[in-house]
Amino acid sequence: MTQAVQLNPDVIFITSLGGIPAKIMHEARKQGWQGQFLGGNGFNTATVSRDAGADGADARSASAWYLGNTFPSNTDFVTAYKAKYANLDGTPKNPDQFAAQGFTAIKILADAARRANLTFSDLTGDRDRLRTAMETVNIQSPLGPFQFTSTHDVKQTVWIIKMDGQGGFTLVHEVKAS
Repeated sequence: MTQAVQLNPDVIFITSLGGIPAKIMHEARKQGWQGQFLGGNGFNTATVSRDAGADGADARSASAWYLGNTFPSNTDFVTAYKAKYANLDGTPKNPDQFAAQGFTAIKILADAARRANLTFSDLTGDRDRLRTAMETVNIQSPLGPFQFTSTHDVKQTVWIIKMDGQGGFTLVHEVKAS
């Protein structure tokens, strides 16, 4: 970190996971660096945001999901998640991006399976029918509208979020799927 800060960069990109991003932010700020932190999935948990605290304020990342979205498929997911899971102190636990993505994955598979006319006796044919059905998935999910492109890439909105310095995130920008 000392070598990076001495170069006086405008931005530090952090690609680490777990507790490492917060440690990097703390150390850079301790050394007086005032630039922008940018990252990826390693930033997108309340734990990292909370651990980074004020040193992580305004750290930005692209995310597949944002807790504060108010469209029905997300609010339904968040409500159901909070009803099922609690923090150690008994308060409802907010889901994170990974819970939202996992839930969406099951919705994708369930939608495709419903439309695939599976036989459960022709494994090769069922696999082909399921793959074909997945190619035409078009659902509302906690991530927003979700489809696959003709080349099997994900077609969904990307949420640009920033750490609020208090353990949460705020939405900066929404990049709609094209």
